[in-house]
Amino acid sequence: EPLRVGGAFLYLLMLKEILKRLADKAVPARCLSCNLPGTYLCPDCESYLPYLEQSLCPVCTRAAVDGFTHPRCRSRFAPDRLFVPFRYYGVMAAAVKKLKYRSATALADFLARLLVEEMTESDFVLGHEAVLVPVPLHPVKQLERGFNQSALLAGSLGKLLKIGVVDGVLRRIRETPSQTKLKGKEREKNVRGAFGVNQKKGILFRGKDIILVDDVFTTGATLRECNRVLKRAGARFIYLLAVAKD
Repeated sequence: EPLRVGGAFLYLLMLKEILKRLADKAVPARCLSCNLPGTYLCPDCESYLPYLEQSLCPVCTRAAVDGFTHPRCRSRFAPDRLFVPFRYYGVMAAAVKKLKYRSATALADFLARLLVEEMTESDFVLGHEAVLVPVPLHPVKQLERGFNQSALLAGSLGKLLKIGVVDGVLRRIRETPSQTKLKGKEREKNVRGAFGVNQKKGILFRGKDIILVDDVFTTGATLRECNRVLKRAGARFIYLLAVAKD
């Protein structure tokens, strides 16, 4: 019967993820740059972190003071600020790829710690009603992968920042082709209408300040579309947060 097959499939995927996480914990961390055991980034290699040289406007992605949206780029449903401290290069590219494609889930804590350190250094102030919202995967993609890397990052950030994480209310309602080979306008078109808010739980976003969390910021099309949906649901200020800019 379809229900039983679906249930068995879901159970096997859950078991697979549990085994992945156990295996991940059993393997000691090694420096992503020089392979020294004991940490994902040894003190010597930490000095080679590829920092992004300037803050960017979340709408036009040009240089902007502290990542705030340019006055000329502001609109009713535009995001308010972008925080992305690293370039998607070298050790940061290796870390994100390992988290995203090799199920190295412990890397979420490592990347979250780096993000919080940079947020503190940049005096990134969060509102009293702020919540973290991860960019969702399509349910089929999440079942295949076994986890959502953005949700793992948001969970780790929530623990460090001591703020809430709202997962499962913002949903990907349409599966989209990979953005990898698409250009700016094509990316915008590809994700348009791909996200929605659970109407029964959408009230959770009303009047809130939201930090939208993703792993990589390329053109920003996905984050901006998520932002648009959340602003329409009543969110107040929305900050876009990513680990690295590609």
